[in-house]
Amino acid sequence: MTDSPYDGFRFEHSRPDMGMPNGVLKVHIIAVARSLDEAEALAGDILPEQGLRLIAEGPDVLKAARLVHLKDGEAKVL
Repeated sequence: MTDSPYDGFRFEHSRPDMGMPNGVLKVHIIAVARSLDEAEALAGDILPEQGLRLIAEGPDVLKAARLVHLKDGEAKVL
């Protein structure tokens, strides 16, 4: 069995929000993609790419993505 060409990517999106602690709203997005560029595009379809920060990637993130039923080429807010 060969390794999947897909990997897991987890992003944090931050934006100012005076109603949140420290005045910042943070949202996490998880994506299953072939590359960081592809993952950023998938996450950017959910929230603006400006404010996205990669916080984790690799097989553990891919495993977590599969647990929330993400398929190849998908992203979602956690």
